This record gives sequence, C-alpha cells and structure tokens, in this order.
Amino acid sequence: GRRVMSAKHGHHFKVDTPGTDSWRHRHEGRAERVVLAGPDEFAVMGGWGGMAVRPLEGLVWDHLMDAEIVVAE
Repeated sequence: GRRVMSAKHGHHFKVDTPGTDSWRHRHEGRAERVVLAGPDEFAVMGGWGGMAVRPLEGLVWDHLMDAEIVVAE
C-alpha cells in the first residue's frame, strides 16, 4: 500500500521517435512540452530549453514529492 516512484538518469536518453506526431509537435510545431497519453500510461516530454541540465534531485522535487518512497538510480 505504499506510493513508490522511481527516478533514473539515462545517458543519451530519447523518449520520442522522429517522424511521429508527438515528435512533430515539439520539433516542427515548437511545442515546449507534449503530453502523450494512452489507455495504460502517459509521458510528459520536454527539453531543457537552453537551461543547463538539472540534477535528478531537482526533477524528483518537482514531480515525485507525493511519493512515500522514491527509488533513485
């Protein structure tokens, strides 16, 4: 019954596939963020927008603070 979430840093990580509609929204339509939702899961995709890459800890604070346990790698 615990709320467990996970955070992982990925080297050369890419979540979207060039040529898909969601990729076009970000790269051709200049959308800052895209939410991709399906029947079983969702993803929020965005870039750093010229900012320095944030440490994983900052993203955990922003997005996973409602977890009881956060597993970080």
